[in-house]
Amino acid sequence: YFFFSSRRRHTRSASVSWARRCVQETDLIVVKKPDCVYPIGIDPYWKYSPKQLQFENSFKMKMSVIIGVLQMTLGVVMKCVNGINFKKPYDIVFEFIPQIIFLIALFGWMDFLIFAKWLTDYSKTSTTEAPFIISIIINLFLKFGGGDEKEIISGQQGYSIIFFILIFLAVPWMLLPKPLLLKSDHAAKEKEKGAAKYLEEGASGSPENEEKSLKQTLVQFAPRDHGFNFSEIFVHQLIETIEYVLGTISNCASYLRLWALSLAHAELSAVFLDYAILPLFHAHLPFFVFPMLSVAFTVFAGVSFGVLMCMDSLECFLHTLRLHWVEFQGKFFKAEGYKYSPFSYRDTLEPLIETNHQPCLLYTSDAADEQRD
Repeated sequence: YFFFSSRRRHTRSASVSWARRCVQETDLIVVKKPDCVYPIGIDPYWKYSPKQLQFENSFKMKMSVIIGVLQMTLGVVMKCVNGINFKKPYDIVFEFIPQIIFLIALFGWMDFLIFAKWLTDYSKTSTTEAPFIISIIINLFLKFGGGDEKEIISGQQGYSIIFFILIFLAVPWMLLPKPLLLKSDHAAKEKEKGAAKYLEEGASGSPENEEKSLKQTLVQFAPRDHGFNFSEIFVHQLIETIEYVLGTISNCASYLRLWALSLAHAELSAVFLDYAILPLFHAHLPFFVFPMLSVAFTVFAGVSFGVLMCMDSLECFLHTLRLHWVEFQGKFFKAEGYKYSPFSYRDTLEPLIETNHQPCLLYTSDAADEQRD
């Protein structure tokens, strides 16, 4: 059952419905009017089209990428929230800002082109063939934003060049400033510690002795490697930059698993319906249709519940768990080796009991009777 009737009909004798004003009749078939759009969802007529799988695959793949970019953008925004919470301005300026620019300039631009392509009626343009978005994104790097492909929006090549420049600038922005500034801050802190130590110890005697004492103190308290290793920090930042740039591309492709799960679910449902229920409606056995339909529906319901509701739901849960843990939390969560401490009432209440000096005793019914006696 469909809330909105299809905008297409097979034959002229099709029943007249609310969609009548959206179709026009010819001698053989009822065709779709050019200015009529199905209100919500996908027109059910696609089920009878030989291009159903091609159309739905394209739509589901684009929706998977859009959902993935939105969730990854939220993950990068969470990194900004962490930087504000833990008071790390370098993480905001030299990680969040270039990362969000890189993500929006590449995949945000791709999502925008997807929506622009959906909203363009190519039947009214000079060419009926829509341009391929994947070619536009590939030429963004191979031809530096240019290319010979058809434009989806006016000025598309100019925007592509701007986004290519932003992507190119975002990589060194993530890599270089933060380690250099951390090194500068560490050197300044070490110098402050040396000067403070010198002022505490004081200097006495002749100017020569004071100068000698000052040199010894500065050498003694000069910047050293006290838990700070610039090469280690730089290599760590290099790894994070490479991981983010390559990981963003692979993570976006990883969200295509949503399309694969939807495709598997839809095809399994169609197979079960086509082979368990529909053949009975074409059988010329009027007296056996209802008993056979009861048996077939029982088999159809059992297989659908076992395969789709149980096995397929578990598969969807595992895939979405992976997307949350790797693709989403990998943008902001850093496991820094803290021991996992599960929630425990005992661990939570014992400090409160010790603080209030009120012992908490649990008695059984027999122990309570002995206590009263």
